[in-house]
Amino acid sequence: MDFKGLVFACVACAMLMVTIGAQRLNAQAATATVSGTVTDSSGAAIPDAAISMRNTATDVTRSIVSDGQGRYNVPDLAIGNYDIQAVKQGFQTVVRRAIVLDVGSQPVIDFQLPVGTAEQTVNVEGAISQVETTSSAVSSLVDPTQMRELPLNGRDFEQLILLAPGAISYPAGGENALVGRAPTFAVAGSRPEGAAILLDGEDLQNWWQRGSGSGVTGTSLGIEAIAEFQTLTNTYSAEFGGNGAVINAATKSGTNAFHGSVYEFLRNSDLDARGFFDGASVPAFRKNQYGASLGGPIKKDKVFFFLNYEGLRQILGQTSENFVPSASVRSEASPIMAPVVALYPLPTTNLGNGTGYLFQVAFQTAHENYALARIDYNISEKDALFVRYFFDQGLLNNPSAIPLWPANDNSTNHFSTIQERHVFNPNLVNLFSTSFSRPKTGETQPSTTPPLQILPGLGRPDTTIAVAGLTSIGSNDLTPYEFTQNKYTQSDDILWTKGKHSLKFGFRFKREQINGYTQYLTGGDWTFTSLPNLLAGDAFLLFSVPPGGNYGTRSFRFVTATPYFQDDWKVSNRLTINMGIRFEWQSNPYDVHNVLHNVIDPPYGTFAPVSHVFEQNPNNANWDPRFGFAYDVFGDHKTSIRGGFGIMHDPYQTYVYFSSYATSPPFTSYSSYATATTPVLYPSAAYGGSPGLISTLTGTRYNIDSTPYEMQWNLNIQRELVKGSVLTVGYVGSRGIHLLAFHDFNPPEATIDADGVYHFGSDGTANPRLNPDVGTLNQLSPDITSSFHALQVGYTQRLANNFTGGLSYMFSKCIDDGYTYAGLGANAGSSSETNPYDFRVDKGLCVTNVTHNLVINGVYLLPFHGNRFKEGWQVAGIETLRTGVPFSVLTGFDQALTSNAFDSDRPNYIAGCNAFANQTPQRWFNPNCFSLQPSGTLGNAGRSIGTAPGYVDTDFSVTKDTRITERFNIQFRAELFNIFNHTNFGIPAAGVFTSTGKVAANAGTITSIVGTARQIQFGVKVLF
Repeated sequence: MDFKGLVFACVACAMLMVTIGAQRLNAQAATATVSGTVTDSSGAAIPDAAISMRNTATDVTRSIVSDGQGRYNVPDLAIGNYDIQAVKQGFQTVVRRAIVLDVGSQPVIDFQLPVGTAEQTVNVEGAISQVETTSSAVSSLVDPTQMRELPLNGRDFEQLILLAPGAISYPAGGENALVGRAPTFAVAGSRPEGAAILLDGEDLQNWWQRGSGSGVTGTSLGIEAIAEFQTLTNTYSAEFGGNGAVINAATKSGTNAFHGSVYEFLRNSDLDARGFFDGASVPAFRKNQYGASLGGPIKKDKVFFFLNYEGLRQILGQTSENFVPSASVRSEASPIMAPVVALYPLPTTNLGNGTGYLFQVAFQTAHENYALARIDYNISEKDALFVRYFFDQGLLNNPSAIPLWPANDNSTNHFSTIQERHVFNPNLVNLFSTSFSRPKTGETQPSTTPPLQILPGLGRPDTTIAVAGLTSIGSNDLTPYEFTQNKYTQSDDILWTKGKHSLKFGFRFKREQINGYTQYLTGGDWTFTSLPNLLAGDAFLLFSVPPGGNYGTRSFRFVTATPYFQDDWKVSNRLTINMGIRFEWQSNPYDVHNVLHNVIDPPYGTFAPVSHVFEQNPNNANWDPRFGFAYDVFGDHKTSIRGGFGIMHDPYQTYVYFSSYATSPPFTSYSSYATATTPVLYPSAAYGGSPGLISTLTGTRYNIDSTPYEMQWNLNIQRELVKGSVLTVGYVGSRGIHLLAFHDFNPPEATIDADGVYHFGSDGTANPRLNPDVGTLNQLSPDITSSFHALQVGYTQRLANNFTGGLSYMFSKCIDDGYTYAGLGANAGSSSETNPYDFRVDKGLCVTNVTHNLVINGVYLLPFHGNRFKEGWQVAGIETLRTGVPFSVLTGFDQALTSNAFDSDRPNYIAGCNAFANQTPQRWFNPNCFSLQPSGTLGNAGRSIGTAPGYVDTDFSVTKDTRITERFNIQFRAELFNIFNHTNFGIPAAGVFTSTGKVAANAGTITSIVGTARQIQFGVKVLF
């Protein structure tokens, strides 16, 4: 642990406590704040007016007295419905009824008291303005109606994040438990990894920063237990961390009345449309989701409970288009390779060049169980406590494309939180929270296939074989593995109203234990550049782990300490200044087994023992200032101009460095590259002769001295158009600094010709590496920058005239000069910088760039009246339209001779040829517009020059609510996802050439879809 850095963090915290008087962390994760002014009929301030706020569901009341200028501020209010009352002797009492407070909301509610007696009461009904006049944070709310009524495929509440302007769904780059199966989210130019997902203030991110749910099933269950959530996308308060985006959710709590539900949702492939690649019939699909919730009082007005259970059972037929050797060439296989080639099924359609394809269907099965319990205890007027725990376990059996290597995935998550609120006085509130999290994920592949057991008898998985133009066979490189996190978090927060200042400050301390185990590459990974090479057993590249070199257990330990201070200064009744600062400190991780090794000064030297992950702690200067303003233009809380600037550091999480240290000595991996004099022959190269050179594919630079961060800024205007509505139009920008990307620190030596072209070799032979004693040293390093600019438009309408809904639109452009894989980036083409000497050649559109993104949602209660069969009909829908993500056109093999398995070079783009004209799924780009660059060089085709097909989806639901008794209601739901059965095509095969120089048969061909064909889900809920 970095002791000096920890002392520095503690001193910074102590300074805050001395200055202000207490400590704090990630507060108000699930609460609201109300402020306002009390005046008389002439507009003069009324001091010492008694303000009381009563939660109508629990009868809990908070009280405060207005100050000398008539101002009041009440923080940390539980979300829900309130009656707010203002009383002053000599004036009539005014009550604002049915005020809805949402998570993270900061409404301004003013009172104008008429002259009279306090016994005279004026009741004011109706919604308050939702325009933000005191906060510069760019955010979007998903309210209970949207959560409850919008159609959600799989009842995954994280899908609702996409309703926020600037949020796009980005598919995972791998279908395994390690990186997760659910799409993740890129928000307003931020990279997908590192966003904060909070439930009641507790961090829910798993090992790979992939969200709150079961990574193996790709779901986030528990929507029945979520009250609502807020998505923060730009310049939010210093109380929040994250890499530029925060999802801030609140669970439901019990009330003075018993409420609950029993429900089941089912899907069946007999109701679904056939997908584009499904062949003659729809693959079998059965899905059942069922559960129940119950909340109510244990002791009226004092103690409340809420319980929820949800289960999922699923069997899914998956269609894969597999490219395989044709029957005519199989006889050409050598005796050693014939059993390997026989593992490929025979094609149904021949493509020529000895290859063909067929469609195969295999079945994926999934089980998941989710349970949540919450207790709320109002101890006294001064103290309140809640305890929340939830459990989420998923099991999934996932077939491979050629279904001989099924993976057994498992995840088990435990999350628990205790929070106590103490009111010292109406202007001073303390929040203390402690939480424990234990996400666990693992995968095994039990299959053993004799032709792929290159080191039999050691219990290792089957080897992996990748051939240019063919579907890969064998086990996953990663299996078996298991990752368990233990996260212990304590925080304390002070909320202090002092005159015009609403102060928030505090401290969070988190201790993390990461226990992991991997057998990466222990089965071996072979790369063949062509079908003839496969038939001969002549590989281009082998990654292997020798017997006894597979100790992959690592147990990392580190702590984080994050003090922060936030001041929302009410300069005048119209202008609020938001100022804050956060110190995002994290210790330098170490391994309890003391087996860490790294290359100290790459490329020179070799692996040496080290005590910590980094040479020096890169997190000692992670200061995150925040500044913003909100101006109430007309003073009626209906129009505001807002702007802000903030810096958000993203300290290195375990996934950044685990692979580096788990696959370095005493775990030993070798890379063997074929040369003119030294072939890599299957399978003997794995155990005979020279083992190759020690290398690393997924390393992390040891002497990193900086942390990735993002600078954000925005300027926007909000306006209430009609009651309950908010229109937001604004500019949002950001710049990423010190972002991560892989590059080879030990590439072949390069020469530069008169035209500025780098030469890494010639005539099929690479130049010597900078350090010939080691192989590839592919390491993550914070060398990348990004820029993002966007026009964002958002419109929300609270329930009015039986309608609630919203719209979000973004017109944007994101540019960077590289992207690390991080479990994503299937469209990136390369997970490493193409030219390790000049990163500028990779400058292009971010892999998450979407030029246009439009999402519309709505819920409408049909105005039918009469008997119970006519009433209660409702329709709802979500419409999504967006342009495609970029992709890179690739050479298809290592023509540049950089000998980096994570690097894919690009060909030459023929001048004057439009590669993207007349696009069809069968030929999304024209491979004839590209030529093979000379051996040992990089082509001139840029990164991210292509754009994948856009995405169009319409989800629709019809709901019928029927009242059975005064307390019981039954709801029938029919939900249609992709109702118009629009085919959303995926990313084309990007490799243009085979190693023989011929155009690959599948170049530019799209063989997958994004999302699904039309699916229908029926549901029934009993509500009481």
